[in-house]
Amino acid sequence: MRLLLQVLLAVAFASVADAEVVGEITLAGQTVYVWKQFGDVSVANGAVTMHQDSRAYLLKNNVGSIGQDDFYQMKLNNLHFTYKLDLGRVPCHCNAAAYFNKMPAHSPGEGGDWYCDANYVGGIGCPEYDTLESNKHIVSGALHSCSWDGSWWQGCDSGGCSSTSFDSASGQVCPGCTIDTQTPFTVSHFQSPDQANIWMSQNGNEASFDICYGNGDYLNTMSEYWEDGMVLAFSLWGSCDNNDMWWLDDRTGCQGEGGCVGCDISNAWVTWSEFDLW
Repeated sequence: MRLLLQVLLAVAFASVADAEVVGEITLAGQTVYVWKQFGDVSVANGAVTMHQDSRAYLLKNNVGSIGQDDFYQMKLNNLHFTYKLDLGRVPCHCNAAAYFNKMPAHSPGEGGDWYCDANYVGGIGCPEYDTLESNKHIVSGALHSCSWDGSWWQGCDSGGCSSTSFDSASGQVCPGCTIDTQTPFTVSHFQSPDQANIWMSQNGNEASFDICYGNGDYLNTMSEYWEDGMVLAFSLWGSCDNNDMWWLDDRTGCQGEGGCVGCDISNAWVTWSEFDLW
């Protein structure tokens, strides 16, 4: 399901020199920097916007070329990570994602950016917490654990333990629904050894669901990563010619837009704003 992302990253890795800090946001009273790895990423008034295929990370240091010590490690255990989300221009078969990885990797990797995740995109695996994989038809979250062999992570669970708004809050998060994804809404992620919850609010309406509900062992493992800190990544991706997001939104029955079988990525954009951690 991530074959397309791997292809996109392979193209992007060839031009890592174009990567740069594009702005800053304030999170829990601290200034952190948005580092564009590739694509069309902008920051204005504390809001992060992506257009077409793009990817970015949060850094603690304002640098052009990143090293292992430059990433902002966000401690998440027993905390709420919140933001306002605008998905109105993220159509069917596209994926607007905000997710945490146990970065930096042990080496710069194929992209020279110390990237790792549970699907070995870029060649290196590590634990991953998908707080948000989404478009205007669905919101999804997943936990991905790995085993530590004493030197690095092995045996990562690429499929993960996941849940979606369509399965757990059916009819509540979509265009014209309780949470109307055609206009911005608030999202809060709370994670602890007992729970990983996605809560959404808009004009007094609420919807929520738990990721990996009832799997205490998985949550306990993930809570160790949350306690140590993880690196936040943003991405927007998809293919017009192919439906590579069948695993995300086929259950909704939505159809490609703009003449695309898959994602109308050329007209897709997403904005995250009003970040907080408490």
